[in-house]
Amino acid sequence: MIVESANLIVDYRVSRGMSREVVLCEAGLSEEDFASGAEMPHVTLERLWMQAVDDSNSESMGLQLAQFAQRGSLGLVEYVGNTAESFLEGTRRLGQYSHLLNDRLSITVEDHGGEVDIVIAVGEGMPRKQEFVDFSMASILGAGRHFAGGNAGLLALHLVRPSKTRGGDHERFYRAPVHFGEAHNKLVIDGPTARAALPSADPLLHAILRRQADKEVESQPPLDASEAELFLAQRGSRCAPRSP
Repeated sequence: MIVESANLIVDYRVSRGMSREVVLCEAGLSEEDFASGAEMPHVTLERLWMQAVDDSNSESMGLQLAQFAQRGSLGLVEYVGNTAESFLEGTRRLGQYSHLLNDRLSITVEDHGGEVDIVIAVGEGMPRKQEFVDFSMASILGAGRHFAGGNAGLLALHLVRPSKTRGGDHERFYRAPVHFGEAHNKLVIDGPTARAALPSADPLLHAILRRQADKEVESQPPLDASEAELFLAQRGSRCAPRSP
């Protein structure tokens, strides 16, 4: 799953005019690291993420990446969510398997009846944390809108970030009230809409995909800190400096 997330970031940077070879080289990666069955630690994904945010020089890079992503870009975890019986159940599954995408990401679903809160938390060690929250929330809502036929029932968005971006990008993307400087990052969804059956629901396929996701969890435990450092040391950047 880390490979899918990393490939999305690489493709995004290439779409903005960078050479794929340079992007991989600067992250200490090669095409072999993207081969089927390859292992890649989360710290490498974070290095790619940090480089992408810094190069973009944009407060809205997380939103831009979420809109760039094609359906299915996040692989198995996304398909598990999209084949669930409802947006509510699908988001719960995203929370269950979110560490396969990034081990600093936490997704919690709180069902209050009339409203459902989808709370996003990111570990303190995550670089460029604010942009990653934007990407995660926009990706969840984008998938919900797509598979629910355009309406995911968003009532409001709460963000920890203290103020809006200069261009008002959050208001345009979410098309709902956006509250800044809140205690938690969360999407507030209309309860009945969240529980409504998804057109993409497929109970049999969902069960098969969940079994596969469970196997991924068992077979690919995250590398510990020392193993991650060794991975990076062995694949340190060998690129010539980029021209200014």
